[in-house]
Amino acid sequence: MIENSREYVQRDLEFHLDQLEKFERELKDSRKYKGYGLMACGPNGKKYFSSFHYHNKKRILKYLGAEMNLTVQILQKRRFLTESIRRINKNRPLMENFIEKYQSLDPYDIRDALPKAYKFTDESCFDLAGAIDVENWAKKDYRRADMHPEHLTHIDAKGELLRSKSEVLVANALAARSIPYRIEEAMRIENETVVPDFVVVSQRLNREIYWEHFGRMFEEKYQRRYAHKMLLYAQAGILPGYNMITTFDDRKGNIDARDIERMIRAFF
Repeated sequence: MIENSREYVQRDLEFHLDQLEKFERELKDSRKYKGYGLMACGPNGKKYFSSFHYHNKKRILKYLGAEMNLTVQILQKRRFLTESIRRINKNRPLMENFIEKYQSLDPYDIRDALPKAYKFTDESCFDLAGAIDVENWAKKDYRRADMHPEHLTHIDAKGELLRSKSEVLVANALAARSIPYRIEEAMRIENETVVPDFVVVSQRLNREIYWEHFGRMFEEKYQRRYAHKMLLYAQAGILPGYNMITTFDDRKGNIDARDIERMIRAFF
């Protein structure tokens, strides 16, 4: 998927609505001050506060003092809340209108809207749009590394052989969301063969993501292999948090499945 402004506006709208509920709830705590205003004056930047309200069209002043007190804080907070609510109520229809009328340039969205005869399969349409054709990517053959096949003793939900139970958890979490992945696809970096545990396409981010799971980080030899591999990745522009996910086992060889879920939500 290429950049889609609707998603950003939708998330911003959801944030606005959450804030609206919170601000309106907080505003109830200051209801006895409804109609009250706040004045501040004083020389050399020092502030002297007074509150005011109107009674029979006459403005009634009450001196509150030079120091901050509870009434000043309540009135300032009330003004912050009312101004925030005003802005939310102004922004809300603008965002809702934008979301309703926005037309995505995602090739999948465009293809779905076209008549049957024009529903393209040519990857060049995706290339022109700067998008990855995830469907074709998932169908393409790739060269899987053949190192140490005797260690492939675990099977994921798709019937693929993997090296650890933790890798099975990662694979099954991806498969459950119909996210295509490649296992141990061999690649060349700086004249060395590098084998990531998974290569996955993020349609939301429109990029390939390299997912490495590290299982024996407490072993010195494994740590050296980890450091060397991460250096090679960095030289190829493959960086954690951008186009790379790293997960780890603990010292007992266990993984927290919630870490996998958090990574999937963040990247996919």
